[in-house]
Amino acid sequence: MMDKDQRNGVLVIIVIATIIFVFFYALGVMPPELLPTACLAQAGYTCMNLVAHDNILGATLGQTTGSIWSSTYFLWVPKGYGMPNNTAPFCPSPKASSISGGISCYDAGPMRSGQTISANFTFDAPVVAGQGYSGAMWAQYQDPAGTWETVQIATVAVKAA
Repeated sequence: MMDKDQRNGVLVIIVIATIIFVFFYALGVMPPELLPTACLAQAGYTCMNLVAHDNILGATLGQTTGSIWSSTYFLWVPKGYGMPNNTAPFCPSPKASSISGGISCYDAGPMRSGQTISANFTFDAPVVAGQGYSGAMWAQYQDPAGTWETVQIATVAVKAA
């Protein structure tokens, strides 16, 4: 039986190994099939519970910025695609939609600090089981002053089920 210090040491090693895998994959030196599923959120944001199957990417996303967002759109931008230079929101209806260029968005509505939502994003084509996929999660939101902001909230790597 491991004591608390041993368990913490093992946890630290696992976290460091995951970060190293994501770093080397981002540099293009590691095949996506070897990449573990990870969502590395920026400070002030939440990204967890990733799953990819069929043509869906599911994630739990949120914000802990201390403010209320009156309107919120989360976007999945696959590796190799750029986030459009838009300051206004461009998420079409329904809640989960594909946008040209492989980008998919989810209309989360208003979000308070500390709130999370379960979002589904669509891939352009069905995913292949065992294949790795990577990209970034972005948020477009309207702040309390009414200004639209766009920010990358996480780097994503997921292996399809």
